[in-house]
Amino acid sequence: MGQLKLVDGCLRIASDTSYASVWPPGYTLTFASGVVEIVDVRGRGVAYVGDEIYVDGGETPVRGIPAIAETMQEEMLARCEGPYWFVGNVVRRVR
Repeated sequence: MGQLKLVDGCLRIASDTSYASVWPPGYTLTFASGVVEIVDVRGRGVAYVGDEIYVDGGETPVRGIPAIAETMQEEMLARCEGPYWFVGNVVRRVR
């Protein structure tokens, strides 16, 4: 659980630790009128930057994870400093 933040172009979940979030395939970011929204595979908005959220999943090294395309792994490692959190299927806004 933590606050969803956009820091230097990286989407992070900030709690005691600030994790760079790695979202499952099918999730996208939308940018409209200065608002950043996370959209799930069904096209539903699940969270906005600034929201306090709860996600399942776990800490990941990013490299070597089959669910993350190799090009995405390299981009993530080059652009966003760890630690990394692979977001699972449960995403909900706490407030």
